[in-house]
Formats: sequence, C-alpha cells, structure tokens
Amino acid sequence: MNRAEKIEEIRESYLKKERKILKPILQLLKKLKIGPDGLSYSAAITTALFFISVIFGYFSIATILILIYVLLDKLDGALARYLEEDSQSGILTDFITNITSTLLITLSFEVLGLISWVHVVLFVYLYAIIYGFRLVKERTNKTITFWIVGLRTLLVVGYLTILVTNINLIDELFVILIITLISAIIYYFIRFKINLTKTTKFLKKPFQSIIIQVKKPNELETKKELIKKITPRNLLLSPIYTAICHSDVRYYEGDNPPEKLKGKYPLIMFHEGIAKIKEVGKGILSYEKGQKVVVIPNIPCYVHDKRKYSKRKYACECCRNESIGENYCTDVRFMSSNSPGINRTIFEHPTECVVPIPKGVSDKSALMTELLTVNYRAIQEAKIGNKDKIAIIGSGPTGYLMAVLISKYLKIPKQRILITNITDQKLKLSKTIAKTVNTKNGLSLEFENKYDVVFECVGGANTETTIEQAIKLVRPKGTIVLLGVANKKIPINTRQVLDKGIKLIGTSRSGIQDYKDIMVILKNKKLQKYVEKIIYKTEYDGTKITEMKLALSKAKDRNVYGKILIKYD
Repeated sequence: MNRAEKIEEIRESYLKKERKILKPILQLLKKLKIGPDGLSYSAAITTALFFISVIFGYFSIATILILIYVLLDKLDGALARYLEEDSQSGILTDFITNITSTLLITLSFEVLGLISWVHVVLFVYLYAIIYGFRLVKERTNKTITFWIVGLRTLLVVGYLTILVTNINLIDELFVILIITLISAIIYYFIRFKINLTKTTKFLKKPFQSIIIQVKKPNELETKKELIKKITPRNLLLSPIYTAICHSDVRYYEGDNPPEKLKGKYPLIMFHEGIAKIKEVGKGILSYEKGQKVVVIPNIPCYVHDKRKYSKRKYACECCRNESIGENYCTDVRFMSSNSPGINRTIFEHPTECVVPIPKGVSDKSALMTELLTVNYRAIQEAKIGNKDKIAIIGSGPTGYLMAVLISKYLKIPKQRILITNITDQKLKLSKTIAKTVNTKNGLSLEFENKYDVVFECVGGANTETTIEQAIKLVRPKGTIVLLGVANKKIPINTRQVLDKGIKLIGTSRSGIQDYKDIMVILKNKKLQKYVEKIIYKTEYDGTKITEMKLALSKAKDRNVYGKILIKYD
C-alpha cells in the first residue's frame, strides 16, 4: 500500500467513526438549520470570551471556554462533511475564523507573560501560511491538515498544562515550533511548487485515446482523440477491464423507447469498469499514477457542475436528502447513457467518482463492484431482518450476486434463501448458497406466502410473469424489491398487492458510499471466490471492433451464462 492509500485509509476510518459518534448531534444541528459557518463564528466568539477571561484572571471560566471552542471547532468540520458543503465562501469563512481564534488564544499566552509579542506574530503568521497551503491544495493534502490540527491542539494542551502544573516551558517550545514550521514551509514549497491558482494541467506528452462507439444501432466505429490537458481535480484513467451490462446491449441494438434514444448517438458504451490512473490533475494528492481504481459511473450534479451547484445544499433534492440519495439525482450524468462510457483507451473522470482498489482485492472481483453496489443498495432498501426468509427471482449475474451478498455478507443460511430461474444451467452456481427451483412450468404452491423479502432480478419481456411470481412468494405485509428493467408498460395485479399489504420498492443504481462499503466487503477472500464464479471464461479485446461485436453477441445470447469481460490493458 502506497503512502497516499495509507493516508486515505486512515482518514476514511477516522471519518467513519466520527460520523457514527457525532451523527445524533449533526442531525440535530441540521434540523435546527445551523450550518458550518454558524459554528465557525461561534468558535471565534468563544475564543474572544476566553481571551477576556484570561485578562481578568477567570481561569476556571477560561478553561471551560477553551474546551467549548475545541468542541465547536470539531463540530464545524464534521458538520461540513456531513452536509457535504465545501464552497469557496465557506472555506474563506473557516480560514478567517480559524486565524482569529488562533490569534486570540496565542495572545492569551502573551497576556500571561508566557511568550513575547515576537512569538505571537511569528506563530500566527506561519500558522496562516500553512493554513493557506491547505486551502490551495483544496484540503486534499491530509498531511497539511494534520499540521493544522496539531498546532491548534498544541495551543490548547499548552494552556491546560500550565494551568494544572504551573510549569512554564512554553517559551522554549515556541522557539522550537517556529523553527519546525519554517522547515515545513520550505519542504512543502520545494515538493509541491506552490500554485496559488486552480488551473488546467497541460500534459508534457499528449495521450491518444482510441474510442469504439456506437454510430447508430448495430453499427460500431473507431475514432481517435488526442488528450492534451486535464481539468483540476480530475484523473486521466486507462481502463483495465469493463463488463457488459444488458443496458449496453439495448443501446447497441437500439432496443429502447424512441424518447430514450433521442440524441444518444454516437454513444460510447459501458459503465462497469476498473482502471489505472495515467495522470492526476492539479489539486490532487490522495491518488497517484499507476494506482488502480473502480470507476463510479453515476456522476451527481454537485460533481459535474460545480458552478451551478457550488454547495451541496444547492444540489438537487435527491443529492441533498440522504433518505433519497444521489443515485436518484435529477441532473445526473451516467456513463454510457447521457455521458460517454468507459470504452476508450484513455478518458478523464472526476476524482470524487472513483474508489481505490484495496490490497488483496483482485481485479476481476473489483470489476463486479458496480453490480454489487446496485444489489447492496437494494438490500439496504429492503431492511432485511435477522430471521427473514429471502427469495430471488432470476439467477443471472444480478440475481446470483444478490444471493452471494445475502449468503456471505448478511450470513443468512442456505435454507432461508430461495433462487429461481427457468433453466437448470443458470441455477448451478447458486446451489451451494441457496435453495434452487426451476420455474419454467410455473411456481409450486409450496413456496407461496413463505418469504419476507422478494427480489425481482429479471426484467425485460418476462417482467409481468416475474412480478406475478413475486406477489405469490411474498408473505402478507412482506416486501418486493424490483431491480429488473422493463421498457414496456407492465400490468400488475394490484388487487393481490392490496389484499396482502405488500410493500413494492423500486431501486436503481447506487451512490459513492455504496462503492466504499463494497470495497470493504470485498476484502473477504471467500466472498471474492463466489463473486468471480459469475465471470465468463473468455475475454475480449476492447480495441478491436470485431472482438467488440463478438462480445456483445455473447452478452445477448441467452445460452451463454456469465458476465462478459472486455480487456484493455
């Protein structure tokens, strides 16, 4: 694991614990409509009161105020991350209030005669420079962030130590600290060659991308594109593998409603993939060249249009509201749909929409991440209980991987999982993790009204039949989750839905957090082995049209079982 990965892993672990501990407080602040800026101003006011208390010798009150400041400062950052607000005005407010607070706390040491005016000026000046570095790097350099936290902590701990022990070593510590800070500034200046503006990065050597796109239904063409620059905070990616989804086949054949196909062609296909980073844009230190990542195809509004959606709170309702989610973003850009897909040898992609592949997770397991996240999101929506019985209609890639997650992630025993299909061949893989039933001749009465949650994972022309089966399988007051896509209107027997009090849930796509969760789940080696069983044995060359056509025909063939892979690297 490289340095960037280690820092990111530590940070993600820390932020996850922080979110869990502080979530009730953050939810309350959100409900009260108190934003990060409000907490920043409150922290600055608290340090002003602290300074006044020190002047008048009210050290008990000063101690309480400094602890309140620490809490407010902590909540400020946590709330900004919780609300996902990172606007320029918010950053500036944070900068001003932090420098003000630091100045007031440092001045209190001078009032007590612990340090000189020279030390106050030097410390605050150097603190401001390092904090400025952090802003210039757009908070991506976690090492600089640690410096900021460390400096503030030193001030608070120094004050409390003197108060408790009455030992004054602060003057000497400040001299050592200032020398260290100057050294750090020189180091960062040399290493990062300070760039005070967000500018496009022009590549020393342009990359040529070979693209195979759908010119019109059933017709592929090759074109070349020269990539000379990269946008700030974006990555240049070179795909390693991509997998074919049935939605790709529908776009290739033009088998979608006319209104959905309008303006789609030429179309670059594929949205399930992993890639290697070829180049990083300016302002990125959490990723590096050569690193492998999973590509997230769902690019929400607040990522692809930062001018229109400058703050998360200005994003669409779905992205703002956690109970809905960015997978339902009303202004989304989704790869291979209304945005170019992965089928290019080099392409640019936002940093927010990739996740690093952890050590120990194979390329082919990581390739299944997109489909796993869709299933994972559906599982979260279903709210499966510990004793629930689960039925899965369809044992294709979606249904099979759903069974894998339910069996190996949720640890639900085989006897409480049912998976169905109309061909025995497609049920073989599932026999070790679920009870399998061939429903070609219909559904046996013995299975009716037995299952708490039913996942419909078929879609297409058979959707009417599979929804009817789901209604029969589910218990009264049970839940049916629909994952299969049908392009035509499907009649549903609402009488039975009402009589049984069934909850019908539709779910589509997934969010960034789902990818991060699946990366953790995939570290389980046994689960990886089950995931990779669904992959078809033959790989196809992503740079040749003849290979691409063959791969698409295999993906369409109902007699071919498994996920079809395209290889680039």
